[in-house]
Amino acid sequence: MLGSKSPNTNESQSPVEIKMSSDRHVRRRVLVQTKSIFSVFDTISDLVGREDQQKVNKVMIRLASLRTTGHDDLGDGMDNNTYAKYNLKENMVIEPRISNVCGKITHIIPQYYKDVHHPYVIPSIRRSKNNFGSFDCLYSSKCNLLTSITRQFTLFRGGHCLKETLDVIHAALLPETIYTNTVHMIVMSARLHWPIQTNSMQIKHGLEMDSRWKVRLIDTTDDHDYKCNFVLFDFDGEEWGRVAELAEGSKAYFPSQIKIMITKRGSINFFLSMDHFPLTEHEVIMKHVGVMLSAIITIVVKCT
Repeated sequence: MLGSKSPNTNESQSPVEIKMSSDRHVRRRVLVQTKSIFSVFDTISDLVGREDQQKVNKVMIRLASLRTTGHDDLGDGMDNNTYAKYNLKENMVIEPRISNVCGKITHIIPQYYKDVHHPYVIPSIRRSKNNFGSFDCLYSSKCNLLTSITRQFTLFRGGHCLKETLDVIHAALLPETIYTNTVHMIVMSARLHWPIQTNSMQIKHGLEMDSRWKVRLIDTTDDHDYKCNFVLFDFDGEEWGRVAELAEGSKAYFPSQIKIMITKRGSINFFLSMDHFPLTEHEVIMKHVGVMLSAIITIVVKCT
């Protein structure tokens, strides 16, 4: 069961990479800070005890490379806590955070209004032109607003919080000019506390075992693209309604599709396609999204 490239026992305090695999998958890949070869064996015993031992047939040990750790120093000067975060923890909670909020504001009878902005923000507006047309742009630390020169719509981009994005819209745009205010894309990110093997199909098979969605693997043609991409779709609305404990007749704000990008260093990015849900329902949206992402992250953690 043990196939190893053992580290030199004289090189104490060096980070060691331990990789457990079966015939088809890499099941665990963790970094540990070692004091002796015996501490490595203790770690292996602990890891094997967490797995189905019938499915683990090989354990490989090697000194962690600079490319794996991302640190300039692999010697005695490293803080032990630097690598402690890579150790497996039971019931670990990984909270995703919003990286980007995208949506659209449709304005009412725009030909009757010379402007849709509050007068005090007009001096901060800058004209911009891109492949999608010309816009009057208002930039802020909370989000950016791009208003078409015809005043038919305003796009919002770059928000990190749905509530703060809504606050910026209320502060910048005249309320009587707003017809609809909807969100159509939320990008969220989380980070595992260990690197992963991106060419393993373990995550895909783990997601496929859950009947609450369907999974499609996205192929990449970039040889330097060290990540794996999946798309989750065809969600079971009734089942997710029960998971989210929705009251009968309540509106569900679940994404219609989720693209998942996982990098070799353990970063997870979620691209959630929303069916133009009203931004005013930001609290309910985040509650429903959080329930779904929590279930996905739990599976990813078990498979890495």
